[in-house]
Amino acid sequence: TVVTSIDPNDKLVSPQKYIQDNALLDYTIRFENQATASASAILITVEDRLDANLDWTTLKFGDIKIGEGTYTLENFNKGSLSCSYDVGSGTIRWEFDFKTGANGLPPNVVSPEGEGAVNFSVRARAGLPAGTEITNIAGITVGTRVSFAGKPIGEVIHIRALPTARDHADEPFIADDRQADD
Repeated sequence: TVVTSIDPNDKLVSPQKYIQDNALLDYTIRFENQATASASAILITVEDRLDANLDWTTLKFGDIKIGEGTYTLENFNKGSLSCSYDVGSGTIRWEFDFKTGANGLPPNVVSPEGEGAVNFSVRARAGLPAGTEITNIAGITVGTRVSFAGKPIGEVIHIRALPTARDHADEPFIADDRQADD
């Protein structure tokens, strides 16, 4: 009998759609071992290559969620966790090994027991022109199965030149995505 884990996943970013120059972006990459999986996920790798329009020097790792627990890199106790950041390529990588200290990420029969997430923040580069797009998709490997997180619609962020009082002193400013671009 072959036993496997199954992992639906996604990637979230806040704020979404339009941001100001040099805005801080908070990312969450979520993964799950589906309830229909026949085994716990023992080895999980999450990898994200940052967009070139992000200021890689502002990267900050956030918390990690496994089941009902929330951890930092320093207090993770559900197994082995290796986290790395390649400054040259902008690649962030989390490697979970649940062979020791836990029984893996179980099938998600009773949510959130089979769910996990990693969080990080990074700023958009300063000086980007209006209309610049920021996109990226995370790769997730569970065992030897590779999948990708991130829906293009949820991952595309546009730098928007917001009017200032000096630019439009005689016009009302409406902060609305439906506002016509100048």
